[in-house]
Amino acid sequence: MKTFSLRHRNGMKHLTMRVLVRSLSLFMHCRCDSMEDLPEEPIIFCCNHYELFGPIAAVISLPVKLKLLINDDILKPMDNMEELLTGIRKAMPRLSEKQIRRLYKIVSPRAERALKQLDPIPMTQNWASVIIEMQKAAEEMEKGNSILIFPECGMPTYSIGAVTEFRQGFAIIGEFYRKRTGKDALFCPTYIDKWAKQIHFGELIPFGRGPAKEECQKVSQKLYHSMMAMAEKYGHVPETYEDEEELEEKVRSVHG
Repeated sequence: MKTFSLRHRNGMKHLTMRVLVRSLSLFMHCRCDSMEDLPEEPIIFCCNHYELFGPIAAVISLPVKLKLLINDDILKPMDNMEELLTGIRKAMPRLSEKQIRRLYKIVSPRAERALKQLDPIPMTQNWASVIIEMQKAAEEMEKGNSILIFPECGMPTYSIGAVTEFRQGFAIIGEFYRKRTGKDALFCPTYIDKWAKQIHFGELIPFGRGPAKEECQKVSQKLYHSMMAMAEKYGHVPETYEDEEELEEKVRSVHG
């Protein structure tokens, strides 16, 4: 796969964005596995979330032209402050509630501007909207852009390195891509190992030529199992917790 310098990646036209990325790279840059075996045509990188770390580290570290699919709530941080604070509390357990809220109000407007510079494709939970969003993603692939998506269902295990179950609807990108190009879309399991600062790639998974709903289920399940295998390989074995307090204590111990 062809790689690009920072200046030539999507969203990095403005100097302020490149300075921001260089600054964040000091703390969040991850080394990537060799990309020589990845195909030249655009693919769909399916990445674990890891709270705020995953999206930032992936955008910073993957040296390719990407279109980011991102939850619409994150693009409106002040409107969705209470919901987004849940994840930040888990990611920063040492901070007091007052400190977290103060930091959020300082950082969120700047983060919103930076995210909009990346010109992401916003994602919602409405199925009709999802179809439109996935069609846009297929259009971007036709233009030569790979897609970066975080398909996990969500909390509570983002913060501690495990991988949660995957949604299925996102895989319909494969159906739309085939209709536009006649080619099979390739999904790449992409695991971020936060502690080793490394991004690993699993075996590519093609979107098959069966019924679209069945292919979405197959792709989602294969991606999930591939990501689980990588998580276990690199030391992040899923754990079960009897109650929320036990989980909170585990998150604190990992981050502390």
